[in-house]
Amino acid sequence: MPTTNCRCHDRAMPSPGGAIRRHATGASRRGAVLVEFAVVIILLLLLFCGIVEFGVFYFKGLAFSQAAREGARAAAKGSLPDKIVARAKNLVAGTVDPTQVTVTLAYSSDFGATFPNAVGINHLGNANNVPRGDLVRVTLSAWHPLLMGTMFSFLPGVQNNSLPLDARVAMRRQ
Repeated sequence: MPTTNCRCHDRAMPSPGGAIRRHATGASRRGAVLVEFAVVIILLLLLFCGIVEFGVFYFKGLAFSQAAREGARAAAKGSLPDKIVARAKNLVAGTVDPTQVTVTLAYSSDFGATFPNAVGINHLGNANNVPRGDLVRVTLSAWHPLLMGTMFSFLPGVQNNSLPLDARVAMRRQ
């Protein structure tokens, strides 16, 4: 059977019919490794971007929860509606643009079944109009623009490359 001398990257192998077939060893293996690396690095980058996006969204959600809790506490103590809204917006100022945050104040006289009444100012002008013992609810809402743009636009709830951020806390008026 005829054979040829070996080269640095391929090797001659006799075939059953007497023809020589060559098997590449180094160059094509390096190419395959490069393609595999490219696929794996893309998947790892996608995973990393998802972790960062979720972390930022979770951080903002915690800030919203804390601001809603502080707003509800102030409302339960009888603070004026303007002060409640300003306090809640100031607490989220480091995470979201306060002008993009909507704060809703309502109270319930039916033990929280519904919250039809808007919080206003009492007749003396020194406290809110929520009767003592009723539940007062503070709701904060805004949109979180996705950091990665359209990369995660397939997630449920995404509109215009943004996810809704909402926090709602109810406390009893003291």
